[in-house]
Amino acid sequence: MKVRCSQLLFLFILFSCFFCAGSVRAETLVADTEISADTTWTKADSPYVISADVTVDSGSTLTIEPGVIVKFDNSFLNIDGTLLAEGTAVDKIYFTSIKDDSLGGDTNGDGGASNPSESDEGGVALYAGSGSSHLAHASFHYLRDPLYFDSTTLELDTIDIQHCDTAISTYASTLGVTNSTIAHLGFDGIDGYGGSSVTVASTTIEDVGGSALGMYDGSALTLKSSTIKD
Repeated sequence: MKVRCSQLLFLFILFSCFFCAGSVRAETLVADTEISADTTWTKADSPYVISADVTVDSGSTLTIEPGVIVKFDNSFLNIDGTLLAEGTAVDKIYFTSIKDDSLGGDTNGDGGASNPSESDEGGVALYAGSGSSHLAHASFHYLRDPLYFDSTTLELDTIDIQHCDTAISTYASTLGVTNSTIAHLGFDGIDGYGGSSVTVASTTIEDVGGSALGMYDGSALTLKSSTIKD
């Protein structure tokens, strides 16, 4: 009986070790610099590491599941097609620097020797043709240019941008920002250029190093029920 109990205990420990090892999260390196077919990034394969610029081609859709972490290593995610990054209130999508060990662990494997900062290169850029994209319940941390819009129309809902340089830049675009938080920035909150039309509603912008809202080159701003603190 003692031998059998020992055998069962050994099998239990072996199974437990195997299960725990299988649950350890390993990053996915985004090897393709061009996404030309519908693609889904899953929470199970997160975090995703972008170390060279990646472009979602026109006609293609990149879907990012709730709970996914995307890390940028001096690179950008360029959208000519459609980006669907729709998190939930309890399972956000995170975009951050590869140096940010607080999300997804020590992805760059330097043992915490590097620290993330607002000047770390990386972010998401959406261009003409990306108008069917949607971002909701997504957070951006430690990125120099987290969101850039060029010649497109888009709505952002429940977005959190913190510890970045300039949170959002637009050029010749129509942008809506609702129920969002933009804070602790090195430079500006939202900048509009090239005749952009920007609507900010139920949003807080505070603790920015530059201007909370800057509209240039004939750009227009509509502000509704928001809290703005430079």
